[in-house]
Amino acid sequence: DVSESFGTLGLTMWTLALDGTFMDSTKTVLNAVRLLDLEPDSGPLLAWSMVIVFVFYVLLTNITVMNMLIGVLCEVVSQIKKRDEEKVAINFMKQHLRSMLEAIDTDRNGQIAKDELKQMVKVPIAMKVLQQLEVNPTYLIDLTESLFEEDAAAGRVQEVTREELMEVILKVRGNRDVTMEDIVEARCDLRKVMLRLSEDMKHRFDMILDAVSQCK
Repeated sequence: DVSESFGTLGLTMWTLALDGTFMDSTKTVLNAVRLLDLEPDSGPLLAWSMVIVFVFYVLLTNITVMNMLIGVLCEVVSQIKKRDEEKVAINFMKQHLRSMLEAIDTDRNGQIAKDELKQMVKVPIAMKVLQQLEVNPTYLIDLTESLFEEDAAAGRVQEVTREELMEVILKVRGNRDVTMEDIVEARCDLRKVMLRLSEDMKHRFDMILDAVSQCK
């Protein structure tokens, strides 16, 4: 029996894989190895040495596999826990943000005007909520500038909805991880800023040319 399991290198690897790692019939192999001391050309020392080595191999491989599986399960659980905690935190922050946005919405029309947003620094509850979220009010005003561009171009009152402003605040909070979407949005915003600056410079340059031509 032992020679059929450990007679060659290939048989040894096969036995270790099936009976040692996958534990297919570990008891059978251990009994066959333990009974080697009854063989005339073997002895107790060889038999129990092989038993110890085989048991050590079983423990080593199975503990390794078990630790790997535990690591995978811990990673999955931690990711789920992190996602659930973030979801709960966002819901909690939205409640505070709604109270903050109601405080700075002085005309109670459900829209946040640009002037109302600039007056945010004078509202204590707004500053407290932003401080808890690690949001700089100055940066927030600069980041929301793009939301008012369409209204400014159309000659309308520059306003945004509370939900739009809430999403911007949640995206720029201090404890949030940077994602690929943030990088793409930053690139698009940078392009808009560059286009706006180039158009403004072109307009100013045209005004200078007109002034120079009138002087002639």
